[in-house]
Amino acid sequence: MRCHGAVTVGEPSGSDGEIPGDSALAGDEHEGFVEGQAGFGHDPAGPSALDPRAAALLRVGTCVATWSPGVRLESSTGRALAAGSAEDEIANALLAITQVAGLGPVVVAAPDVATALGYDITAALEEPDGH
Repeated sequence: MRCHGAVTVGEPSGSDGEIPGDSALAGDEHEGFVEGQAGFGHDPAGPSALDPRAAALLRVGTCVATWSPGVRLESSTGRALAAGSAEDEIANALLAITQVAGLGPVVVAAPDVATALGYDITAALEEPDGH
């Protein structure tokens, strides 16, 4: 049994008795492992130690911090809105992660998050005086 951070690798991951290897922490193909070990899944309505709104905000922050593609950023932002997060809460989540992730990923993600929030970036850049 080996420990990677807070997750111990080498224990059975669920009822099927499968023992994950080191790659069990690598990606979506191991969704069952993550759901079984941590109680987190891609479904915001699933069981979690956090309320759905907080979990959705964490997903947005995580997607930004890991330089996720625009489609994933827009999807996670949409899920946060659907879970009841306000636009300013999403913006505050981005500001909060700059302390850990740095400003770079937040600046790169901002246009995709803004698009998911319904902002027209092109129009805003063309009319800077039209608040």
